[in-house]
Amino acid sequence: MRSCSDEDGNPVAPDQFSIGADALSFAAAGESKTFTVTANIAWSAAVPSDATSWLSVSPASGNGNQTITVTAKPNTETTVRNAEVTVSAKGFGSTKVSITPAGATPPACVR
Repeated sequence: MRSCSDEDGNPVAPDQFSIGADALSFAAAGESKTFTVTANIAWSAAVPSDATSWLSVSPASGNGNQTITVTAKPNTETTVRNAEVTVSAKGFGSTKVSITPAGATPPACVR
């Protein structure tokens, strides 16, 4: 059996990277939700530039296991918003988490 080791012969775990969500739905009023990154390497998370006015992630990068908080600001429009948070790690490419905040409830018609 072949094992991975550093230059001193010490065992080294193979690189690992995964995320604990593929989609998050948010209330129109805005809220924060979390998902986990399971890794033993450096990773980064990014919001698309056209969504930065209403969507944020924290932290935007890390090394190892961590919880990412995704915050969607209130959606005052009646249409649903959509974006994808991209989480990347060297050697693993990018994984996307679909973000969908609901649209605001339209005003009631009064007759």
